[in-house]
Amino acid sequence: MKKSGGIIALIGGIFGTIAALFTLFIGGIGAAVEADGGTQVVAMGWVGGLAAFAAIILGAVAMNSETKTPGILLIICAILGAVFGGTLVGICMILTLAGGIMGLMGGKKETIKSWLFNLIGTFSALTYSFATYEFGGNSNNVPRNIIY
Repeated sequence: MKKSGGIIALIGGIFGTIAALFTLFIGGIGAAVEADGGTQVVAMGWVGGLAAFAAIILGAVAMNSETKTPGILLIICAILGAVFGGTLVGICMILTLAGGIMGLMGGKKETIKSWLFNLIGTFSALTYSFATYEFGGNSNNVPRNIIY
């Protein structure tokens, strides 16, 4: 079950990457002609692309993993990609969600401590990437859009 879950998540991540590139393309055209919400569509494409790349990596890890952590992270990645990545990426994240659920089946039980450290590390990395994208921090990690 874990190998097939990893393969399904890998396929969902590849399709999600293609969908994110299409979303970026459409958002770029919208931003170029100064349409309302063009930059939001570009941001959705980037978030969807990050979620799809994470799904590809986690799908490959889930194939040979002995624990349930990649399955849990795949489910989190699929939900984030579906919510913040737009419609096309969300449709592709259904495969990633199915792969994550299949990745949960048949693994060793983990301790709460190791699962908690993995979850905290994932959320801290995601928070950092969203914060630097949202605020456009420079080399001094000072946000650009704060008025001094």
